[in-house]
Amino acid sequence: MSSSVRATSTPRITHTGRTRDADPATRTTSSLSCRPASPTGKGFARKLGDKITHGVEVVSIHQTTDGVKVAYKNLKTRAMTEVTAEYCVSCLPLTILTTLDVNLSPETMAAAKATPYSPSAKIGLQMKRRFWEEDDKIFGGHLYSNLPVGDVAYPSWGYWGNKGVMLGFYGNGQMSGLVNKPVKDRIGHVLTHVSKVHPQIRTEFETAYCTFWEKTPYSLGAFAGGGGNGNNERLATLGKPDGRIFLGCAAVSGNGGWQEGAVAAAWKQVKQLHEIAMTRTQTA
Repeated sequence: MSSSVRATSTPRITHTGRTRDADPATRTTSSLSCRPASPTGKGFARKLGDKITHGVEVVSIHQTTDGVKVAYKNLKTRAMTEVTAEYCVSCLPLTILTTLDVNLSPETMAAAKATPYSPSAKIGLQMKRRFWEEDDKIFGGHLYSNLPVGDVAYPSWGYWGNKGVMLGFYGNGQMSGLVNKPVKDRIGHVLTHVSKVHPQIRTEFETAYCTFWEKTPYSLGAFAGGGGNGNNERLATLGKPDGRIFLGCAAVSGNGGWQEGAVAAAWKQVKQLHEIAMTRTQTA
C-alpha cells in the first residue's frame, strides 16, 4: 500500500510506496578483525573458530620474495604482534589499505588511491508514534523532494505499532555541510526540513542515530565506485595479485555497494591464489 503527495510549489514532494555517529571497526587482513560480526560474519566465525584474531588493528603489510609479514596492534593492551605467511589476502577497504605501511607496487597503489568511495550517510529518526500512518495514511514507501535531505523512507513493517523509525536522511553526507557538523545539528537539519512536509515531526521526535561512513573509522567511505567510464583498467589492476598480496575487498569486484561484491572479489582472489599454489605444488 502506498500514498503519494505532489506539491506545485516549494518543497516539491512525492511519496511512493536510524543520537550519535556509528563507529564500526573493520581493519582486517585475512583472519584479523576488530569489527562486531554481522550475521554473515558470525557464520564464518563459527566455521573458522580460533583462526580469527579479534580486537586488533593492522599496522603494516610487508611482502618479500619469500612471503608476507603482517603487523597488528591489540586495541586493549596496545601490544604489537607480527605474523608471517606465504601470501596475504587483504579485505580491507582501499580507503584504509592506502593509509597503512604496505609495500604494494606503484601501479596497484595508484589504482587503489584512485578508487572513489561514496560519501553516503544515513540518519534514522525514532518517533513516539507512527504519525505518517495515523495522520497521513502513508504506509511504507519514500519521500522524494527538492529538500536537502536526500531520500526519506517510511518503514514497511510494524504497521499501526506504537512507535516507528523513519529513515530521515539518506544521501550525500556532504550535503549542506552536514558531515562536518555536530550530531545534534545534523539531526536538527533533518527535523527542520522534513517538518515542511510533516509538521508534527518535532513533537513526535524521540531519538536518532547517524552514520556518516566517510567519518567512520575503519571504513572512511560508504562503498567503492565501480567500473565503466574508463575505470575498467583500474579494476583489472586491482584484481591482479600484487606479488604475494591479493586484494579481496568489495571494491575489486566493481560492485562495491553490496555484500555480493565482497563475496565475488574474495572468491576471485582465493581462486587465483589456489591456482598459484597448485602450480607451485606440481612443479616442486
